[in-house]
Amino acid sequence: DPQNSCVIDTIITVRLATVPDFEGTMATADTVCSDEVFSLLGEVNTNTWTGFPTAVDTVAFLSEDEMFVSSLDFDVFPEDQLIVFQDDFDRVCINIEHEDFGHLIFELQCPNGSSIVLHDISPGGAHLGEPVVLLFNETPGDIPGIGYEYCFSTLPEFSLMSETSFQFHNYTDQAGDLYFNQPFLPEGAYTPVESLQNFIGCPLNGEWTVT
Repeated sequence: DPQNSCVIDTIITVRLATVPDFEGTMATADTVCSDEVFSLLGEVNTNTWTGFPTAVDTVAFLSEDEMFVSSLDFDVFPEDQLIVFQDDFDRVCINIEHEDFGHLIFELQCPNGSSIVLHDISPGGAHLGEPVVLLFNETPGDIPGIGYEYCFSTLPEFSLMSETSFQFHNYTDQAGDLYFNQPFLPEGAYTPVESLQNFIGCPLNGEWTVT
C-alpha cells in the first residue's frame, strides 16, 4: 500500500505438478546376481491435475425474464482457509453476447452466502460480443451470437462497464447479416461495481456461484 508506506508478505501455494506414473520402466536383465551391473530404463508419464475446477462449460440462451446461474465447487484448499486479501482473486470471467450491456446484472456469491454485484443495470447502449440483433433477425433466440470474454478483476484494464468508452466495429453475425459501425465493449478485465474486498473472510472451499 504505497499511500501508507505499508508492505506485507504473503504465502502463495504454487501447484507445479502431480505425482508421475512410472509404468513402463524396465530393467535390462530379468535376473542379476550380487555385484553384476544392469540398467533401469525409466519411463515417466505425467498426470494432468484435475482437482481444481476453473471453468464451467455451459451454453445458455436466455429470454429477457430468465436468470442464468452457474457454480464451481472447490474442495482443494486447506480446511477452513479463508479469503485474506482481495488480491487472492485473479479474475472472474463470463463469455457472453448481448445486444445491450445495460440490460444485465452480474453477481458473484461466495460459499458463506455473501455476494457482490460485478455489473449492474445501467444506461448501456453498446453490445457485448457480436449478437444477432432483432432488427435484422426476427427470431434472434434461435441463432446465438459470438460471445466475448468479459472479466472482473482487482487489476482491471477498464473502469466500470457503465463508465467505459464504447468502441466501434463492423461484423457479420451468425445469421449472415452485416453490421456497420456498431458500438461494443471490448474484451478484457473491468472494475466490479462492488469491491472483491467484500469477500474477505469467505471460505475458499465450497460453492462459488455466478448469477
